[in-house]
Amino acid sequence: MRRLFTFLSLTLLLTCAKEDSQVPNTPPTQIVKQYTLTATAGDGGTVSGGGTFASGTQVSLTATPSSGYSFSGWSNGSTTNPLTVTLNSNTSITANFQVIVNSYTLTVTAGDGGTVSGGGEYEEGTEVTITATPNEGYEFTGWSDGESSQSRVVTINSDISLSAEFYIKFYNYERYSAINETTNAFERQKYFYRYLTKPEYQQLSFYDVSEGGTFSTCIQGGGPADQGGCFGLTSYIFNGQKDTWGDFDNDGKLDLFITPWKQTPDGLFGNEKTIHVLISDYFTPNNRTYTFKYSDYITWNSTNSIGDFDNDGKLDVYVAQNNRHNNADYSGNVGGQNMAIPPSPGVIIFFDSQNQMIEVPIGPDRMDTHQSSSGDIDNDGDLDIIIFPWAVDGDKEISDSPKIVINNGGRNFETIELLDDYNSFVEQYPFAWNLLSYNLFDIDGDGYLDIIGGTKIAEKHASETEEYYQYWEEFAPESLGFHNNRKPWILWGTSSTKYNSSNIMLLDKNIYNTLDTYSLIGNGFTDFDMDGDIDIILLLTIVDEVSNYRNYELALFENKGNRVFEDVTLDKIDGYLNTDPEKFGEFYEIAMIDKDNDGDFDIVPYANGNSLGQTAEEQFITNLYWENTGGQFVRREYNYD
Repeated sequence: MRRLFTFLSLTLLLTCAKEDSQVPNTPPTQIVKQYTLTATAGDGGTVSGGGTFASGTQVSLTATPSSGYSFSGWSNGSTTNPLTVTLNSNTSITANFQVIVNSYTLTVTAGDGGTVSGGGEYEEGTEVTITATPNEGYEFTGWSDGESSQSRVVTINSDISLSAEFYIKFYNYERYSAINETTNAFERQKYFYRYLTKPEYQQLSFYDVSEGGTFSTCIQGGGPADQGGCFGLTSYIFNGQKDTWGDFDNDGKLDLFITPWKQTPDGLFGNEKTIHVLISDYFTPNNRTYTFKYSDYITWNSTNSIGDFDNDGKLDVYVAQNNRHNNADYSGNVGGQNMAIPPSPGVIIFFDSQNQMIEVPIGPDRMDTHQSSSGDIDNDGDLDIIIFPWAVDGDKEISDSPKIVINNGGRNFETIELLDDYNSFVEQYPFAWNLLSYNLFDIDGDGYLDIIGGTKIAEKHASETEEYYQYWEEFAPESLGFHNNRKPWILWGTSSTKYNSSNIMLLDKNIYNTLDTYSLIGNGFTDFDMDGDIDIILLLTIVDEVSNYRNYELALFENKGNRVFEDVTLDKIDGYLNTDPEKFGEFYEIAMIDKDNDGDFDIVPYANGNSLGQTAEEQFITNLYWENTGGQFVRREYNYD
């Protein structure tokens, strides 16, 4: 009984104690769980913000890239930085980094005459192909950084700017023997592209030039234009006969050298020294540069010769004196006044490293000539020059015999007589040997340069009796020299430096019209029939009262071998004659170039004399040439546009 009581008492005691330890209506205490955020960094940076936190805690993680790297994202796919993570479980996350890749701009532009492709923005290290494409009539010449591949790969490591350069596509020109390619005739053909138009010559003529080389042209607005160009002003007139094309600064582009006429306000010319003018890169107008030099010697020049006279790798220009209108008693200049100005020697224009002109006088001191010609006459590897007199008046003690200017190297020249028998020659043909046109070329292929020339070309008139010659002997003896034979001729070269009159051969030209006499003013050379020898083209103008010097006639002499030549003009040249000055005037030279790009060589005129025309209405054909149609020539008359 006592045991039962004891048990019940103990149970009651324990129950009351439990109830007394808990506050009524208080919920039971919950235990908070802990989670770990493990934050790691990949290569290229660090991360901060990991650790152990109570469940539900928002933890900020920050990824910091090292130098040269950038943050690329978290392993959970997020790219937010800093990143907020709410912990609901143990979490591991990695910050990823990448090497920084820069973007650069490739700028590719095209100069005149073409297009380019391949420019844009690219990541560093990208290889980009860029391509230059020339327009028709142009060719790619290179990139502005000196690379020459038309299509090339550029690796992008910085911002890059490149320009593709283009230039006119030169025509193929006829090639000759080594000795013939020393001649002025070849050099001028090699550098010829096209003749200039009448408006171009008008734009070039000027009445003033600044020290910086800025030209005041004759047809700019106001002033001189209102007076009819440069009329009434001291001016410098460009004429096509004087055109001299060449790459004088060795940049692969054509430059124009001209010694213009200096005309005074009263219309006279040849009375004062003139200016030499060089227009670099003529056919890219935006790139033209102008250089000028006042001459110490030249008043009115003849057609120039070009070549590397001092063997320094740069073209030079020989400018001869042609002031005959002021140096002959029977003639005056345009104004009708005879100023009697003794001629100075000719000069060679050399170009220094800055393309500035150096004027060096050479040759005979008192000699007028209608043109000049150069080539390696003595076969010693340098260029010599021949000069024949024109419009000589003995009263002024002007040289009346042809000369050779021998090149002794180092810009040293020596003048000698061209004929070793000149004294006996003038006994047979009295008075001066006045010569209008002449050129050096090896015509018979023996390795020595011959001379082809002439002045008046016509049949003998019945009136040319002994009395006729006696009349001219008294009043104009200069008209009775060898040139009055009225035929073109060839003076054959030999192993001797000098020439001999016994080697002169006359050519028989057919006379095709009844107009007055022709003047032979130029010639050219071609193997038009592809038989391996040199055929001759003569350039003539008809002298009459209607179209005086504003016409042309071509004459083609086929080389039959053994120094036999036949006039085949009628059979071989369609359109050999023109007497319409509005189409074209006389021209003094030709270039045998592949004008129509068909593989053979066509006849293209240049050195056109009456390039300014006689009237404002005259606008001659701007793209005249004779197409070679398989050993025949057909005249083509087109305009550039």
